[in-house]
Amino acid sequence: MKTDIEVSELARKLLAEEYLKGGNDGQYPSYAELALKGNGAFTLCSLRAIQRALDLKEVSEGKSL
Repeated sequence: MKTDIEVSELARKLLAEEYLKGGNDGQYPSYAELALKGNGAFTLCSLRAIQRALDLKEVSEGKSL
């Protein structure tokens, strides 16, 4: 599987926003900061998934990558 996907600032901001919105267990500000700046394996895995979805959206809208 390709793992050298370049992650955009938009992907980072979207993930951080979700951590700050929180869920049943509350907000996760430390995770939000990692989403914006981190390069750990778990963070990058989530960011790559978001970036792939953004890229697919662009393709489906007829925009080039």
